[in-house]
Amino acid sequence: MEARELRQTNWVSYYGKDYQVSSINSDETIRLYEDETNTNTVGCYSLKSEGFRPIQLSEEWLLKLGFVKSKTFIGIEFVSGMFLCYRDGKIVLEATTLFPILRFDGCKHVHQLQNLYFALTGQELNTHQLTSRRWLF
Repeated sequence: MEARELRQTNWVSYYGKDYQVSSINSDETIRLYEDETNTNTVGCYSLKSEGFRPIQLSEEWLLKLGFVKSKTFIGIEFVSGMFLCYRDGKIVLEATTLFPILRFDGCKHVHQLQNLYFALTGQELNTHQLTSRRWLF
């Protein structure tokens, strides 16, 4: 994981504990939020530290980030009729017809999903900012 992959509020693991990124400095050090309230930061750590790891996407994390579980997949509607879904270990962009438009094979970590969501919507995908999501089916 490199500094260029991260944005503020991305989730990362530091020595097995999950934190949100508060700030990223030009010397590849980052500050982390102490908890989900995003009010207090803890330390300034080098990303080169062996303690930093990306967080693997999992059902637990997808649900924390506002995805909804159906009988066949886990997904989130981000624009009316457009969904990001998690199927067979891959993130897929789909329309309401369940027709796969695009597969994101390289999206395997929470921070990558957060960045993808931001690129598609201009909005952050974070656990503390969740609102009720509209689900069409």
